[in-house]
Amino acid sequence: MYSKVIGVSFLLPMVFLTVGSWVPLSIAGETKGPSMDGEKKQALERMFNTRYSEEDYYQADRMLLTATKNLIESRKAPAINTVITAKEIRDMGARNLCDVLDKIPGISTPWNQIKELIDIRGVHTDHGEKVLLMIDGVRIKDSYVGSPTYLFGEDMMVENIQRIEVVRGPGSALYGANAFIGVINVITKDPKDYGKHHVTLSTAVGSFNTQTHTILFSQNDGAIKVSGHVNYLDTDGEQPMVKKDALSNHDTFNTEASLAPGKALTYDEKIDCGFKLSINDAKVSGRYIEKKKGGYISPLGNITNDTHVDASLGLLDLNYNGNITDRFSLAVKGFFMHIDYDAYAELYPPGFHPVIDDNGMVGRPMFKNNVAGSELSASCIMGDHLITTGVVYEYDRQYDVRQFDNFSGGTFGELTETTDTNNFNKNVTRKIWAAFLQEMWEITAYDSLTLGVRYDHYSDFGGTTNPRAGYVHEFKNETIFKLLYGRAFRAPTNNELYSSNNPVVRGNPDLDPETIETLEASLEIPFLTYYSMTVSCFHNEIDDIIRWDKRVPSPSQIMNVKGESVIDGVEAELTLDFGRNRYGYLNVSYQSSEDSEDRDLPYVAHWMGNAGYNHEFFHMLNTHVNVYWIGERTRLEGEDTRDKAPAAILVDLTLILKNFYKTLELKGSVFNLFDGDYADP
Repeated sequence: MYSKVIGVSFLLPMVFLTVGSWVPLSIAGETKGPSMDGEKKQALERMFNTRYSEEDYYQADRMLLTATKNLIESRKAPAINTVITAKEIRDMGARNLCDVLDKIPGISTPWNQIKELIDIRGVHTDHGEKVLLMIDGVRIKDSYVGSPTYLFGEDMMVENIQRIEVVRGPGSALYGANAFIGVINVITKDPKDYGKHHVTLSTAVGSFNTQTHTILFSQNDGAIKVSGHVNYLDTDGEQPMVKKDALSNHDTFNTEASLAPGKALTYDEKIDCGFKLSINDAKVSGRYIEKKKGGYISPLGNITNDTHVDASLGLLDLNYNGNITDRFSLAVKGFFMHIDYDAYAELYPPGFHPVIDDNGMVGRPMFKNNVAGSELSASCIMGDHLITTGVVYEYDRQYDVRQFDNFSGGTFGELTETTDTNNFNKNVTRKIWAAFLQEMWEITAYDSLTLGVRYDHYSDFGGTTNPRAGYVHEFKNETIFKLLYGRAFRAPTNNELYSSNNPVVRGNPDLDPETIETLEASLEIPFLTYYSMTVSCFHNEIDDIIRWDKRVPSPSQIMNVKGESVIDGVEAELTLDFGRNRYGYLNVSYQSSEDSEDRDLPYVAHWMGNAGYNHEFFHMLNTHVNVYWIGERTRLEGEDTRDKAPAAILVDLTLILKNFYKTLELKGSVFNLFDGDYADP
């Protein structure tokens, strides 16, 4: 493992230019609360001399879709959840999705070589595959390692996001695989969330030769409404200095060939474009992302001249959501996703072998992945009951799996195709069908009960059933109590099932899915008009964990580990809202993670949290400060003898200058203001 040390990153002024019908940038795309009396609203606008969305006055009425597939107030939903709005994302100066997720209780985004991961509630994995990430309800992952961030998630643009819904806890009763410890649904802006004729241009430059340019547009005054975006990112990354690599300490090979000390490859270049088109109750959206990303170091732990990944993603999503009657609604969804993956890995640099005059040791794996899916669901109100049911089908095909290298023949020469003799994986198809049923029963005006179950059947390992139950009680003083239970699973990936010709690890086609059972409780208490305190606790029991069996000599086989890992934790959150865009927050999370042998799970901090405050001055200057802290993290016992990764405190500051000249806006951000040392183990 190698550490990433975060330095100071400066985001120089970001310029926003809006043309066409004027739309206040401060409210575009916000979720609306209950309607406000017209005269009262006008009086408030005169008082504050500006325009605010109604949500500024009704913060409690944030709407959540992800927890139940029906819109419901987030505080009353049968789930421990957080909803982050477009306005809050803009206020905090977030550069990408992970900047936002780091502010949420119980979540961290540690860095692992080529990608940022998403850890929730003390569960850390090599690829973050136990978290389900969706864009507008479509899961984003590659079937090879199952990661939501390996190729496209961690640097996801935020300018076109309407809100981010995060449900902490199991979600397989509605969403199936990978909704293991959390579900993140990124809901992008519809045409209606912009003005009738809207164009926003923005450009930003910053540290590490970073530049990003964005265009947002919409046409929203006819029967056919359309919006879209184009985003370009180019950065060198921080290129941290690596003092020693694996080759530095190798006794057999020529240590003089090591490029250490040297800089890691952290560059990232990406183009992201997309559109949304809506006609009445039907929507069509498409997105294309293409990127080239430096590999930090080689997979064998060496600094190299060139290790990188080229990848592209294409996504097409079709939706129909219609109210057939006042009590019956129907939703139809179909999607197609294509991923093209091409990696170039310089495993050892030229001259690494003491005898052979070589070109280094190079491997180039590649594959393509098509996922096509459909879902038909319906919701029906029957008295005090809301019944939601649906069926799902998914066709997942990994194909054109090919391997190139320059070492399979025993000599280190030119790069040649070795697919027939030395392929790293295989062409494979997985078919999935599922059915789910959920009942939300409003027992009284203050009590509700949610029951749900989903059955998934996989063509490779069979079926799995995952239930859920949630009870919510609202006291007369608006205090909310929740008691929740859920079961979830994580399906084995193609890498875990079919990895081959790997000198370190080999796949196991007989793997079972991982499972988790979770019990949660929370209490939200509003008090003193402006304040709200929420305390949540959880108990997780994870079984059949998939990991390498490192007790045997290499190559080790991937296997299911019998015996439960137990994770207990508490999350506490305090929010303050004084109106007029002045609000604060404080959250603290504690988690205790132990494996079946009562050892601490590696790479997980017991304590972490955030404190932040946003203040707007005279409707022209907005300031936002966030303090993030994380405790010590242990390493893998018996394999990494280094000290624990130390605790860290990071401070971010964002200033936004607006309303000084038409629609021009300037924004400056400093990340890690005091240059604190931060390393992930």
